[in-house]
Amino acid sequence: MSLIEMRSIGKTYKSAGLDVEVLKDVSLRVEEGEYVSIIGPSGAGKSTLMTIMGCLSLPSRGLYILDGEEVEKVSDRELSRIRNEKIGFVFQAFHLLPGVQAIDNVMMPLLYSRRVPKDARQRAKEVLEKVGLGHRLGHTPGQLSGGEQQRVTIARSLINHPKILLADEPTGNLDSRTGAGIMKTFDRLNREEGVTLILITHDREVARHARRIITIRDGRIESDQWNENFPKPQTGLRGLALNKGNTFLMTLGIIVGIGSLTVIVAIGEGIKAKVLDRIANLGFGPDSFSVYAGPGRLFFGRSKTTSLTLQDADDIRALPTVRLVIPRQRKRMRVIYKKEFTTTRVYGVTPEWQIARSWDLADGEFFTDLDMKRKRRVIVLGATPAKKLFGDRDPIGKMVRVGDASYLVLGLLVEKGLIESGYDPDDRSLIPLTTCMSRLTHQTYLHSAKVMALEPSMVKKTMEDVRHILRKNHNLSPLAEDDFRYVTPEGIMQWVTETSQALNRMLILISTVSLLVGGIVIMNILLVSIRERIHEIGIRRCFGARRSDITQQFLFESVFVSILGGILGTLIGLALCTVLQRFDIIPTKITSEPFILAFLFSSIVGLVFGIQPARTAARLSPGEMLR
Repeated sequence: MSLIEMRSIGKTYKSAGLDVEVLKDVSLRVEEGEYVSIIGPSGAGKSTLMTIMGCLSLPSRGLYILDGEEVEKVSDRELSRIRNEKIGFVFQAFHLLPGVQAIDNVMMPLLYSRRVPKDARQRAKEVLEKVGLGHRLGHTPGQLSGGEQQRVTIARSLINHPKILLADEPTGNLDSRTGAGIMKTFDRLNREEGVTLILITHDREVARHARRIITIRDGRIESDQWNENFPKPQTGLRGLALNKGNTFLMTLGIIVGIGSLTVIVAIGEGIKAKVLDRIANLGFGPDSFSVYAGPGRLFFGRSKTTSLTLQDADDIRALPTVRLVIPRQRKRMRVIYKKEFTTTRVYGVTPEWQIARSWDLADGEFFTDLDMKRKRRVIVLGATPAKKLFGDRDPIGKMVRVGDASYLVLGLLVEKGLIESGYDPDDRSLIPLTTCMSRLTHQTYLHSAKVMALEPSMVKKTMEDVRHILRKNHNLSPLAEDDFRYVTPEGIMQWVTETSQALNRMLILISTVSLLVGGIVIMNILLVSIRERIHEIGIRRCFGARRSDITQQFLFESVFVSILGGILGTLIGLALCTVLQRFDIIPTKITSEPFILAFLFSSIVGLVFGIQPARTAARLSPGEMLR
């Protein structure tokens, strides 16, 4: 569909009671991005044709279609909107508001927009800088030269990013040097920004700047020719450069898909590395494992089994491959200090707990075997309950209330920090196991026991021996399932890795879907682009381009846009990962994997989804395209 289409346009004026026919049966088409000069002597009907093109007046007869709309069927309100949004005017007489500053003259079209932008003044400043008048913003028309006034009118015509720029004798009131500068501005607007330019002039030197020259005489089109001296357009990327909006939309889907893919992979690797590092720091060494009461796997057992006892711990400790056994009880309790209170996990443990967990004290001391023997009411606080109860004050030597009794604070554990899963290892308090059993829980069974082997290589055999002891102690039949479960560092790491990989696969699948959507967008926009550039394709075919040349051109555009989107998406993803890493928002780990995936996905998407539009363009008939 052409941007401008006129069919048998005629225009008649009334003058002294007589009908004066100015335009006679004018038919023409102008495609988006074209550079056209309409030339002819004075009185030939050029300016009348421009007023009809600019919706400033309606034709007396004929059909005028502007960007798909029949102008005669449009209301006056809609015509105002079309002039505001789609057409920019550059007049020979400038038609600037007198006494009004240049920046306000340029802003004027924005004031009549359906939505006045908040950054109207900034946009006016930018467009004036673009035409070289950034230093004359506050000057009125009377303070500007002719060339500067014409540049203001050009800036005003561009402020709303119109599809068409109509220039009526743009150099008529200017000297040759200033006129040459104005024409360079027009040339750049068409070449670099793809503005559709229509020049109305009687000057053949001005007309030669355009690619297409239409000669009008006595109200009729005398000739419509291509300018042989116009610079030859480049293939491939020129089509993309002239359709920046389409190019942006085509790359946007790929940018989002590849960018999200890069960030997702980096975050997944970063979280996995950090979780595994935290697990190692929490004392889950390769020479240890834990035995929990109740059947199940890892953290998912939720049984009320009460068969794990101190006798079990003593029997395990007697194994020749065991170095340490730390029996544990656990209960969630409220801990109170004066008016402050918090609910935390209270563990009953032995003094060896600190050795087994490699957990240092930030202050104070750990309880001893004597404290265990005498069942003393002493407590070691984790960082979380200490902060909630004491804030910045020193808790050592203070008395806190746990249950119905008061406990002396002996020590404060070093803060470990939250694990990415949300688990807070610092949300705990430790008391002697004997005190816990006799004064707090009044229970003899254990929650769990940590077992440390003499060497990491002995862990597997030790686990088998422990299983044999526990099944025997618990009187389990050969067919009965274990009433306990193991948690090992390898099991935790495997679980973390499997969970991370499953999450990554899901997120990568989502990113892949967005890439496929991006590919579909590329295909559809290329198909639309073919319709918009049908004239260009026809001309290329007429001048010797083969079907394979057209196919290669559109396929190249598709792959180029896709790879460009992949590169930009990867860079944006890399920048986001760097920001996340620098400010410690989310752990990330940058690897080569997302870059390889970005290149492969981009190339495949561009190739697959570009084939159909390329073949469609190549199959079109040159004659049909020109018609």
